[in-house]
Amino acid sequence: MHLNTNFQVLKRWEKYIRLKLRMGYRFPSGSGFGAARDVDAPGYYFDLSFGKPFKNSGLTWTGMLGFYSWQIESDKNNQDDAILFGTGLEWNKNNWKLQTNIAGYIGYLENSGDKPVVFRFDVQKRIKNFGLILGFQQGLHDFAFSSMETGVKFYIKQ
Repeated sequence: MHLNTNFQVLKRWEKYIRLKLRMGYRFPSGSGFGAARDVDAPGYYFDLSFGKPFKNSGLTWTGMLGFYSWQIESDKNNQDDAILFGTGLEWNKNNWKLQTNIAGYIGYLENSGDKPVVFRFDVQKRIKNFGLILGFQQGLHDFAFSSMETGVKFYIKQ
């Protein structure tokens, strides 16, 4: 389970670039630390994300850079740290949203699968208060999995 919050940074620059700071904590869900890197270890993270809109096109360049630290079970190390990164493009127009990005992290442990990178592609269509979602993720490095995602979002009116 993760708990995080986002803060908008430098609101007065919003028409040029959108900046957000995210801080979060990953809660352990049990005591099986043998698989700590993957599922069951406490950790924390923070990152700075940006969105740079291109005028009148509905297209936005996005990016993220941050830090992630989590507990592991090892004879040599009790925790692992990594640099978080990501970049991509987002297009929003006529209730359609297309997103594509490459993201991952680079840890310092050698020969341990500590540098996973993934490619993601998502399509969303908004219909009144609902959004239909279809997504695909492909592992590129140190992550040998592909996955599909479907879903429905409900938008709460303000």
